Amino acid sequence: MDSIGKNGKEAVEAIRSYVKPIFGFALNRVKHRAEAEDLAQEIMLQLLKSFSGVRDIRSLDAYVWTVARYTWVNWLKKRAHAPQAIEINGMSELSAAPSREPLDRLLVTEAYRELRREVAFLSDIHRRIVVMHYYDELKIGDIAIALNIPVNTVKWH
Repeated sequence: MDSIGKNGKEAVEAIRSYVKPIFGFALNRVKHRAEAEDLAQEIMLQLLKSFSGVRDIRSLDAYVWTVARYTWVNWLKKRAHAPQAIEINGMSELSAAPSREPLDRLLVTEAYRELRREVAFLSDIHRRIVVMHYYDELKIGDIAIALNIPVNTVKWH
């Protein structure tokens, strides 16, 4: 289906085939089934809402995944400002003092692998900024100079 009109019934039928892939997208991003269900539900809700304001969608696939990504980013932002912090699995082990126990070393190694995998999903510019800021501990101004981009662009990314 290349394009879709404004008809609500047509929209529901068109996105029905995306239910499982959207859940897979959500599960891959949050790792916990309950949170993935919440995120997938939010994505589907945003898709249904967005169809009412759109006259013609040329590529349904591109439209669905764009809405999914924007919804995921907004979902992360909401949780980042929530009173309880969301913890990436194993992050508490990363911040703990190094231990000589084999199990503790394994947990740290696994947490680093998971963190690296998640950072790999970022675009090139986002990944470079994240690495420079969080790993190299550079300030925003220094990152802007190193990448030859404006400070506000660094902040935005």
